Amino acid sequence: MERLLLAFLDEPATPRYALEISRLTGMVAPSVYTTLYRLKNEGLVTAEQEASVPKGETRPPRTYYQLTEEGLRTAKGVRDAPSHLDWQAWYLAQARDQRRQRR
Repeated sequence: MERLLLAFLDEPATPRYALEISRLTGMVAPSVYTTLYRLKNEGLVTAEQEASVPKGETRPPRTYYQLTEEGLRTAKGVRDAPSHLDWQAWYLAQARDQRRQRR
């Protein structure tokens, strides 16, 4: 999940499609789709399918993914954390704080 989140950070406002993310991260497509599905369910990315395929292209419509504000904060936390374990602790602390704020 970390590698995928970091792929969005070089241009966080740019929507990306799964094959592009696969190329950027070196992850295989099934792993990319599974991870994007989890990130979407956690509210870290949004997904929007393109309305139509550009003329002359013979492919299915692409789904574009983009970081949410929470996803951007999480991705920056991943980038800035000194280690994987620290990132997990940071993420869990963020989730705990958000639950407290909702109460």
